Amino acid sequence: MIKKSELFKKLDKKLDLPKSILPKDIFSTRYILGILLALVFLAVIINLRYSDETFIEPTTTTIRQTTTTTTYTPTTTLPTIPQKSTGKLVVALKDEEHKLPGGTIVKSMNFTLTKVSVYSDDGKWVEVFSGAKVLNLLDYTDTLAIVAEANIEEGTYEKLKLGLSDGSIWITNTFLYIYTPKKYIMAVPTEKTVDHIFKITPDDTLTLILDFDIESSVSRTGEGYLMDPKISVVVRSGVPDNVIKI
Repeated sequence: MIKKSELFKKLDKKLDLPKSILPKDIFSTRYILGILLALVFLAVIINLRYSDETFIEPTTTTIRQTTTTTTYTPTTTLPTIPQKSTGKLVVALKDEEHKLPGGTIVKSMNFTLTKVSVYSDDGKWVEVFSGAKVLNLLDYTDTLAIVAEANIEEGTYEKLKLGLSDGSIWITNTFLYIYTPKKYIMAVPTEKTVDHIFKITPDDTLTLILDFDIESSVSRTGEGYLMDPKISVVVRSGVPDNVIKI
């Protein structure tokens, strides 16, 4: 077994170090503890050095992508429906003094006209007048009374309809010793339709003259008189002379 003194001698020769550098007992507890302390101290120094450095946290930049959506709405062009040309329709009344059966002379026959409309050959009613006009047929024995007029579409029309209300009649009768006209209530239908075909042409005026036949239209009842209008239609191009507007 090699002694410690001999080991140191051999180390001195190999390393060629001065004897003062090496401790007498390299394997002593104090020597080993000193080395460990030195290593710990060195580790602490290194750790402090790197911990003092400023750590810059990397910044993450998020880029948002904006998407623009364009909506395309197709344009639909509807076909243009051609408008029909129009012509003017005039409706007028005419009458004259009449005698009823039994020698009764009609002096006044009154009713309220509320509507005038015509029926076209394509199946629709076209309004010419709507309102209220109080008429006495015997006021128009020497003239024509225009009661309705309007521009309507060109074409063929088949019917005329009148709206009526509030009828009354004034009569005299020498046989019954009624010398002064006496008023009676006269019932009238709310509507009267007359069949008659006529044609409206563009930019022209057509007049329908309604002639009431009083003798055939009025009948006696227990409570007064009843009118069921019997009307003939005369068609004239343009507007006749000697007319008045009601």
